Amino acid sequence: DKDLMQLVTSNVIMYDSMKSKFIGEKEVIEKFGFPPNKLKDLFSLIGDNSDNVPGVPGIGIKTASELLTEFGSLENIYENINAIKQEKRKKALIENKDKAFLSRELVSLLE
Repeated sequence: DKDLMQLVTSNVIMYDSMKSKFIGEKEVIEKFGFPPNKLKDLFSLIGDNSDNVPGVPGIGIKTASELLTEFGSLENIYENINAIKQEKRKKALIENKDKAFLSRELVSLLE
């Protein structure tokens, strides 16, 4: 399950029994473009239909990646919301702020 990938560290690896392979930090970065400790924010933005996580409508992995690369975290995106030049994107983020933060709670795993 991709949610479990946020627990991967330099000391913790994951085993994907469906693909018979181990997943470490390198594999997480290759798959998502971010280290495991950033997945929570990525999933908060994109959501996950299979787990009923709403995310922000209209924000896919490409846009979420751009936002996180530029701002670093979900909090920083909202602290700098006026720096987002794309009006449609900014509007979606503003109108769905509650969903974004709810989504982060839903995807957060207790360590």
